Amino acid sequence: MYGVNKVEDIDLIILGYITCSAVVQGNALDFNTEFRNYVNKDFEMKGDHAWPRLIRFHSANDSHSIELFSKLFFKYLISN
Repeated sequence: MYGVNKVEDIDLIILGYITCSAVVQGNALDFNTEFRNYVNKDFEMKGDHAWPRLIRFHSANDSHSIELFSKLFFKYLISN
C-alpha cells in the first residue's frame, strides 16, 4: 500500500507519524525511544544504535528486514 520494501521505509513512516502526532500528543516519541531501547537490548548491543540500522545489519536482504522488524515489533508489543 505504501511501497514498503525495506526496514528504512518503515522508519520513515513512523517518523512521519511521530512528526504529525507531536502536535496532538507527546507519547509517540516515547514509542520510538522505547522501541530503540528494546531492539538494542534484544540484539545485546552495548551502545545506543538506531533500530533500522540494527535490523538492516542482521538482515540478509530487504524482505528479510521487513520480516525481522515484524517479529521484533510484535515481541515488543507483547512485552509491554
